[in-house]
Amino acid sequence: MFLRKWISGTKNRSVIVGCSVELVWKLHIQKNDVSIYKVAANERGISGGSKKYQIKGRQTEKIILTIKNAAKTDDGVYRCRINFTDEFADLHLSVKDFQWVDSSPAEKLYVGDDVTMTWKYVTDYYDKNISVYRRVSSITQTERLGKWEHDILRYTRDDRRLGFYKTAIENGDTEKVMLAIHNTTVDDFKYTYNIKIDFTQTCTKHAQSIKLLEAPRVYTSTPEIRGDLSDDIYFVWYYKYSHLPTTINITRYNMSNKEMQNMRYWHKNQDIIMVDFRKRLLFSKTITNASQSIQGEINLTLLKTIPSDYDLTYVCYLAFDDYELGSAKVYLKLKDEEPKEIGTWTTSGYFKNTVSATPLGSTGLLMKILFILLPSLFLFVTVLLFGYVYIRYRRTQHTRHEQSTTNNRAETLYEEPYEFHNSDNTAEHVTRPRSSENEEFSFESTNIDDRSESILEQTNSSQSSSDTDADGYLKLTIRKKAGHVRNDSFNHPVTSISQDEDQTIYLTPVHLSPLD
Repeated sequence: MFLRKWISGTKNRSVIVGCSVELVWKLHIQKNDVSIYKVAANERGISGGSKKYQIKGRQTEKIILTIKNAAKTDDGVYRCRINFTDEFADLHLSVKDFQWVDSSPAEKLYVGDDVTMTWKYVTDYYDKNISVYRRVSSITQTERLGKWEHDILRYTRDDRRLGFYKTAIENGDTEKVMLAIHNTTVDDFKYTYNIKIDFTQTCTKHAQSIKLLEAPRVYTSTPEIRGDLSDDIYFVWYYKYSHLPTTINITRYNMSNKEMQNMRYWHKNQDIIMVDFRKRLLFSKTITNASQSIQGEINLTLLKTIPSDYDLTYVCYLAFDDYELGSAKVYLKLKDEEPKEIGTWTTSGYFKNTVSATPLGSTGLLMKILFILLPSLFLFVTVLLFGYVYIRYRRTQHTRHEQSTTNNRAETLYEEPYEFHNSDNTAEHVTRPRSSENEEFSFESTNIDDRSESILEQTNSSQSSSDTDADGYLKLTIRKKAGHVRNDSFNHPVTSISQDEDQTIYLTPVHLSPLD
């Protein structure tokens, strides 16, 4: 027969350090006294009257042990026993650690900028809900922006500018929750932003709130101005902020000697012009109340500039009624100067020189012109040189071609067999062999007048020419310089013999016709 137990535990519980938790047992008999204690060596019973522990329902069917402000030492097994019996039931309590990691601090930014706020925490408790919210002050009602339920994003506010992100980092126990706001408005700076983590209905952890701080935007559309001597220079600065300016101070800074010179000072409608600029400055300002913020414009005109007005940085400082500061700078230089890198202004209002530079002046301008013209000059010279080389090359090729043509004509004159007719009406068939540089020629004459013979004898010493009838013949014998005699000779009828400056003999043949 089955016997029902007199007592049973509901379920084991987990709790975050610092939170409260309840352990519940059920009795199946009535009017029985019970004792509760932690199962450990030398552990005494738990008294329900302490500040840390509370016991309810000793004489009822439901017994509840409440542990407040749980610590890691509270982790363990808790037993509820019916007095004077062996009936008991055990419940296990797991105490989980939780710790906030440094969140992103409050930061200054301009209206219209994007911002991302981050909260980090360390825990191994996974059954939790995370809510992101904002509120104007600690006494006003919170406005929920987004919520994760069991690591699933269940709700987001209907605003496309908002982004929600949750990631696990490092060893997995560290998690990061991020809220991103795109294109911030003035209204976004009125709130403080925070997250809360709900582990149970009675256990909630709130992070440190993050406040967006608006920074005054002071800027200029022309950070660098170039001008000539005696020009009127116009400076314009703009500002955009949710508060009104109370002080405007315009100064200029010399990088070479680190000297700062005040030019114009305005404070709550009191306008002060420095003595050195009393007749050279025109000053004006405008203020526009926009729907989102206050916008303004500051104008300064420097009349009839002199050399000492250039190579300086002109700075406009603004102080607002909430004691916030802002500034913007403009660098003024002559038109014929090279761009010069200047320093930066720190958030505290001090000028930090990054690179010192010296204007180039006329020498620098000349160097710049030379630098631009040198590539063109080099290209021009290269083209001329190439053209000269090409012309010389073409002339050489033309000369060689003419010489080759002349030699070919001389060589082909007697390459084909010819028929020569003697005075006795007999014919001789001869062929002139091709000559070379190693060959020499000798001429022998038969039946020719003495004048022609004398010209042939003087082929190596003089120049002359003669015309004669074909009543005589010339005999041509080709010999090698090495002494070898080629038996190539023929009689050639001529009408004239001439000799030029380089000792070359020209014969004018007659009755010369190729053989069939």
